[in-house]
Amino acid sequence: ITINLSSTFLIGDQRFLDFDPEFTWNYEVAFRSTWLDQRLVANANAFYTDWTDQQVFVPGALGAFDGQVKNAGKSDLFGFEVETEWQATNNLNVFANFGHTRTHFKEFLIQMGNEFVDLEGNEFPFAPKWTGSLGGAY
Repeated sequence: ITINLSSTFLIGDQRFLDFDPEFTWNYEVAFRSTWLDQRLVANANAFYTDWTDQQVFVPGALGAFDGQVKNAGKSDLFGFEVETEWQATNNLNVFANFGHTRTHFKEFLIQMGNEFVDLEGNEFPFAPKWTGSLGGAY
């Protein structure tokens, strides 16, 4: 379980706004292996996070300087990651990794001005669906 608690300071209004702690339940299943006399490593994992009162930054009318943190009622994310590393020679090591994550708000109703906006079903902002890397060291 992860718990965070804090406040937002609004520069435009010169005031602090408190927000509630957030809670997560995290589940993960992993596979770890080595092959070819430990010169090849192959790992994979799948994960699920069930989030309550997720802390989300919501920009205000003046942009980032007027934004505040609000609590989303419920949200979740799930996905997987795969990584490989190969010691090709004594001097050359190469690796490749990729992952996929899906996110969404299950309950998130916020007030923006005089209106309420229902963000249920939306994905988290700035959360990439795909990540990956490819590289090596010589």
